[in-house]
Amino acid sequence: MQQWQNFAHGALSQEASSSALVLHSATFAALQEVVAPATLTLVLDPEAGAGVPEVVVVTAHTLGAQTATVARGAQSTSSRVHAAGTEWVAPVTAADMDRITAIEAPGWVTALRMALNSVPASAIQRGAVGELALAAAAVPSRALQVGCVLARNIGAGQVGQAALASGAVVADKLGPGCVSASKIATVSGVPEVHVGTTVVEGVGKRRPRTTISATAPASPQDGDIWLQPASS
Repeated sequence: MQQWQNFAHGALSQEASSSALVLHSATFAALQEVVAPATLTLVLDPEAGAGVPEVVVVTAHTLGAQTATVARGAQSTSSRVHAAGTEWVAPVTAADMDRITAIEAPGWVTALRMALNSVPASAIQRGAVGELALAAAAVPSRALQVGCVLARNIGAGQVGQAALASGAVVADKLGPGCVSASKIATVSGVPEVHVGTTVVEGVGKRRPRTTISATAPASPQDGDIWLQPASS
């Protein structure tokens, strides 16, 4: 995770060799805290007073400390010696901007870029994920990892009738065999209250039955619906 800080600048208080991984500066005390996996980019000798500027990445810094742990020679620059008094700044570099603009590139959101549990329910406002937020076919099967939709990822009672537009679940949206017995936890996993029926009343019409049972209902007739576990 990239961090930035406005108006951060100063000078090294000790010489830094080309292999030094800890830099010293009295003005580092004004830098924000940096804790992995967060990083902060600095440029040493930005005006090329003693050579080509070097980009370093701060990987650890304690608030108020006058030292910073860094990775040297970042963003295609070379690590070199910097004398005491060498200026440093905390800018936004071209590489930083490339990463920002890449957000709009296809495939930018990957599993590696999303921290564990990084999208909790509290982070999504009520009604935020609406029809206008999703482009046509924005959620393809290749975007979903095998087995990624778990019961624990769905809040109790959160998949309700109101969340599905009329006619939203059509045959061409379902992959072959995607709704199988193994995808339903147990017989009790789909209680009767969650199964809707269309009842046609009139002369000679009967009310269809909706049954949750481990076995088929006695004398099933056309229109009856029942759920039962697959045979082992």
